[in-house]
Amino acid sequence: MLGTNVTEIKSPAEFEEYVANNDSLVICAGRLGPMCIPVYIAMEQMEKEEKYKNVKLLTVDFDTASAIAIRTNEKCRRFMGLPFTAYYKSGKMVHATSSIQSRMQLEKNIEEQLL
Repeated sequence: MLGTNVTEIKSPAEFEEYVANNDSLVICAGRLGPMCIPVYIAMEQMEKEEKYKNVKLLTVDFDTASAIAIRTNEKCRRFMGLPFTAYYKSGKMVHATSSIQSRMQLEKNIEEQLL
């Protein structure tokens, strides 16, 4: 359990439910490490903003079964650094990034891929 202030996915079934029931979704798969925490903080801030009200922002512990769909996705296979951030549109992963990202990078990816 990550214990961030962003909603955390706790099971593979819950993961599938979020993907199926949210048109625009960002899931950050990571740990409580120095490369992940800044991404969680940015997501927490963005969650509260009107601009992103139609984008569901979630976290998932990288080392759990709940993150298997991200870890094994073709878009993430060559990734080396955590976190893996996956962008879903209409139930499909449309983009993914690896390693630390600034809030500006997250916003750019959301605007280009989901809005």
